[in-house]
Amino acid sequence: MATSSSTDFVVTESNIISDALAKLGVIAVGASPTAGETTHARRALNMMCKQWSSPSNGLVWGFKAWQREELALTLTAAISFEIYESASAALNDTAPIAILSAMLRDTNGNESPLSWMTIQEFQAIPNKSSTGTPQRYTYERLVLNSKGVLYLDIIPSDTTDVLDLLVLREIEDFDAANNNPDFPKEWSRALVWNLALELAEDYGKDPRRYENKAREAINLANSFNPQRYTGHFEPDREL
Repeated sequence: MATSSSTDFVVTESNIISDALAKLGVIAVGASPTAGETTHARRALNMMCKQWSSPSNGLVWGFKAWQREELALTLTAAISFEIYESASAALNDTAPIAILSAMLRDTNGNESPLSWMTIQEFQAIPNKSSTGTPQRYTYERLVLNSKGVLYLDIIPSDTTDVLDLLVLREIEDFDAANNNPDFPKEWSRALVWNLALELAEDYGKDPRRYENKAREAINLANSFNPQRYTGHFEPDREL
């Protein structure tokens, strides 16, 4: 028996859309969709994947390893900091979806974790001009200018310290037929079946026919990344 000795299988946007439409019977297997069908399916695919970016969406489990990025934020004498693409080219001009952890690192390399506070707790700080060593943080992702704002509980007194952030970045768009998914390749089948489910009603199909396959595919994909969030419950924290 001779195996291929290769592990470079990958799909494109065109493959995902064509396969999804073929499963719906909209096009024949191996056929190409029309420009209008492609545009419509691409929009649905992007909307679906954007919702899957959330760390707590109920479908894609946990804090997804392929979406994580590490950012090093040099502190200044300020209580809030904008976080967007200038902090890391990996963020692609957008703010992180969430900050998963924040560690304060001094010039000797010693690190101490910051704890989360709610935006209401930040607003309740009576003197936002006080200086000292930050102990808590909160984060808001803004819509209008694609930036996020990190708030500290106090203005840093030592601006040689660095804040090491573990963030969850946004999943990249599908913009062209030859784009590969911003997902591990074991998610290819989940993308196809869930796109078919997403489009079913648009083409007069009963979505119940596709729910089991879509759920099975996403559960199998999740099994490759079984990590779940095990942190304690914090009221009012938005992820």
